[in-house]
Amino acid sequence: MRNRSEAEKIVRMAFNREVWDSLLEHHSSKLVRVMRNIGKPWFWARLRDKILNEEIYGQAYWQEFIPGNEADLRITVVGNCYAYGFWRLNRPNDFRASGSGRLDFQREIPVDLLRYCMNLSGELDFDSMAYDIIFKGGQFVVTEISYGYLDTAPNRSRGYYELDADDITLHEGHFWPEELWVKWLLKRAGLELLGQKSLGK
Repeated sequence: MRNRSEAEKIVRMAFNREVWDSLLEHHSSKLVRVMRNIGKPWFWARLRDKILNEEIYGQAYWQEFIPGNEADLRITVVGNCYAYGFWRLNRPNDFRASGSGRLDFQREIPVDLLRYCMNLSGELDFDSMAYDIIFKGGQFVVTEISYGYLDTAPNRSRGYYELDADDITLHEGHFWPEELWVKWLLKRAGLELLGQKSLGK
């Protein structure tokens, strides 16, 4: 988009239901609302959604475009001590890597990024979180985090990493993320039990 006006048009198209509902505050008559907005693009998007029974709340999502990345790095953390990662190559003739299906499991995962993601998950008390990372001017940028992910990719990776104190160890071999979930739940339950005993409970 080239300016704010174009951005506002996109938002109205995406959030056509919310725009329509907000007009209730100003016009109680549906006829008045129709007549005043029939020429606006978002109105026809609203009508289409209504006819096709696709009334869902819209989404608008902007990110800064950061050039020079041929891939992004996906690091998934379970608890605050287990993680695995892989690189996602861009689609052919496209700048996007997410959803490309072109996965690189051999390229090294930077240890400092593993530690950063693990520490962040620990600070925010996430049970599990996936981090998408790209690079800008020698610095890394987390572009997206997600609690939902497929379990098939990690089974093809080199293995999983474990953070113990300050050391990160790679456990090589195929695994399922569900295994890390069980390990984390058992570890967390043990830590909580230990904490209760130390408090005399």
